[in-house]
Amino acid sequence: MPAISKKDQIITQALELFYQHGFNATGIDLIISEAGVSKKTLYNHFKSKDALILAVLKKRDEIFRKKLVTFVEKPEASAQNQLLALFDFMHNWFHEKNFFGCMFINASAEFSDAVHPSHVLCSEHKHLIREYIKSLAVDAKAK
Repeated sequence: MPAISKKDQIITQALELFYQHGFNATGIDLIISEAGVSKKTLYNHFKSKDALILAVLKKRDEIFRKKLVTFVEKPEASAQNQLLALFDFMHNWFHEKNFFGCMFINASAEFSDAVHPSHVLCSEHKHLIREYIKSLAVDAKAK
């Protein structure tokens, strides 16, 4: 297994901290301490905390949507069962040990200005999820 890059190490640690504590409440010093990197290393990869937040949100979007599609789209499942699997996925997610809500809703609340880059990215994520659910419903011929 290849070693994780410093950039990915920072994103992974920041994702966990932001999800648990929030974006504004999580400082750069905590992130670098938990990631085991220097401040210089962090800023070599990210121009600002806002740039790190965007990278984290992009990573979370990638992880979440991949996990959702993998769970729902079982090759042997009918379109109706795939739509129903969406509810099982959500139930399982809501009952995870470290569930702190939807990171995108949380971020939208912290960055409420509709033109803020983090808010825009969160809106794009929600749009993609809505479109995915709509496609499942159409395929299942749901009314």
